[in-house]
Amino acid sequence: MRNFTPLFDRVLVEVEEENYSTLSGLLVVRTGGGGAALGRVVQVGMECEHVKNDDQILFSPEYATPTPEGLLIVEERMVLGVYDEDDSHS
Repeated sequence: MRNFTPLFDRVLVEVEEENYSTLSGLLVVRTGGGGAALGRVVQVGMECEHVKNDDQILFSPEYATPTPEGLLIVEERMVLGVYDEDDSHS
């Protein structure tokens, strides 16, 4: 993939598989149409304050812009939350 840096508060996201398990083992199955999507941050713009590269995020995909490489560009305000990768408290 070519070098790409999102501008301003944009986030480059790789959408993760549609079905996934939570840390407690609950299987979450995505069924088309609306809703939030799970993704991994590939690159952030210089004005992003709340997400960083490699964060696993939940975001609103309806306003995302697809790239030729199959990734999505979203504004940081469309990120609903960041998953905590440290599962030592579970």
